[in-house]
Amino acid sequence: MSTPTAAPLINRRASCVTALFALLLLVACGGGEGGGGDAPDTGAATDDVGVGDVESPDSGGGGALSARVALQFEPGEGRAILVEVALAWEGAEAPPMNTWIDALEVTAAYGVLDELSEVSPGRYRATLLPPEEDEAGDIWTGEIPVTARVVVSGEVVAEQRRVPLVLPFRMEGLGQPEAVPGLVNTPGMEDSPEVSPDGELIIIGSYSPVDLGYCQVQGTAVDAVGCNHNTYDPSARPDMFGAARIVDGETIVHAIDSLGYDPSTFPTPIATPPVASFGFRRQPDGSYAEPFVLGGDAEGYTWNQTYGYTFDPVVAGRVFFSFNEISDTPDTLNDMWQVDMVVGEVNRFGYYEEGELRGWQGVRVPIADPTSVCGEAACEYGNPNITAERLWFDNERQTDDIFFVDVTRDAQGVAVAFSPPARAAFSQAERGETMPHWHGGFLYYMCGQSVCRSRLLEGADPRLDASWEPEQELLSGTTRIPWQLKGGRSGRVVATSEPSVADVEVDGEVQTWLHFGYIMQVHYGAGDLDFGGNWNMGRVRIRDGWSKRGDDGRLRSPGR
Repeated sequence: MSTPTAAPLINRRASCVTALFALLLLVACGGGEGGGGDAPDTGAATDDVGVGDVESPDSGGGGALSARVALQFEPGEGRAILVEVALAWEGAEAPPMNTWIDALEVTAAYGVLDELSEVSPGRYRATLLPPEEDEAGDIWTGEIPVTARVVVSGEVVAEQRRVPLVLPFRMEGLGQPEAVPGLVNTPGMEDSPEVSPDGELIIIGSYSPVDLGYCQVQGTAVDAVGCNHNTYDPSARPDMFGAARIVDGETIVHAIDSLGYDPSTFPTPIATPPVASFGFRRQPDGSYAEPFVLGGDAEGYTWNQTYGYTFDPVVAGRVFFSFNEISDTPDTLNDMWQVDMVVGEVNRFGYYEEGELRGWQGVRVPIADPTSVCGEAACEYGNPNITAERLWFDNERQTDDIFFVDVTRDAQGVAVAFSPPARAAFSQAERGETMPHWHGGFLYYMCGQSVCRSRLLEGADPRLDASWEPEQELLSGTTRIPWQLKGGRSGRVVATSEPSVADVEVDGEVQTWLHFGYIMQVHYGAGDLDFGGNWNMGRVRIRDGWSKRGDDGRLRSPGR
């Protein structure tokens, strides 16, 4: 496994850093987009946004300046990544930068990063070449943490870290994929991610500080290392349901009193590392922080959580999600629910006591059983996506197909009636399509281990083959998920999933961003049961037909 370094590969480090110092002799203080916002270091690859104040030596002691640095990535030729850096200064009038700044340093954990060049005042660019192959002979994929720092008088006064993603395939017209910055991603599991239509909120439907793939590989045994080793950080996941069961980084109490479960008395006990759903708010610099918990409180019971959240675009604060209520007998499958969420607060939709659900706020979505179209004795409702006119969903644990119902809303916009379910015509029984998300005339979905989309002709019937344009593959992972294939390098991307799309306003410009889940293979040792996966959330800008640069050197889409 390659070891991350503080700079590009060692035989190029001296020339790169020397070039940075030489470049700054030519730089004058200029404008640019700011970074902003401090974020605690949780050990995740995508946090760590730094902003610092510095006293200008030429300002007579009264010119405190706030230094900011911002990173942006765009695809280059082939596998190359263009690293763009913007500097900004807020406060007193700044003297020429070369009279008091020591260095602008940009480093990458992997690959070869060439010299920075100035493209406009305060903006710089370098090209990052990822490794071609790993030591296992596979095409190199994974995260490449990139850090930009401004150094004054030997101290770092501004810093930002962002993480571009190298994937085996990216459709032309997409920008450079990157990990979502802020507190969303951790070394644990972030599964079932969803962004709000305006990009202001993200919900991680299934967070756990435990690698549940590792736990499952080890048989979900109560004493298994993989079911107890955890990376829980209460500052990044406050008020988590079940956090009280985490004793330390290597020990979890698997008994759940509210459900009457004590593994010491059960004939076939299983581990129950805590799982919960969390929301995050978008910050001025584009990262996500301010985490808040939501869902049913079953002390983080692992195997029966709320997931697949989707934001109602008509009723503010309303979300739909999938949930299998434990005491709902004889039904044992997931149903869809809707409930109102309060941003930034603890959202305890209900709680368990003596195995019974109390105070439940969710309203079940009344959809007829889709057995007639899913072809199974019983079908579940998973991964819903609500639009103004339709509700899309899948039956992930049966045939891996996508279904929809038409929605009728009342005068207040509340969804009150739903048509009988029907199958989307593009679903291929031999492959599997799950996790649907509708945006801009396209249905996005997971196809195998990739993310795909297909355009529905305006006004057409989704049940008919002729209604859909040919499928487009947008992003792909390397191969099968980690616990199906032990070989390969730790850190490689093995699957992409869970698409959701937002139209985000950035500096007065509305940008369309595809958000997605990705799984990286993880090895904890050399044994047959010492591997699992790290689920994270990524994003990539959608620029269909994009190919231009503006006069200032910045990358732009046509017409902008």
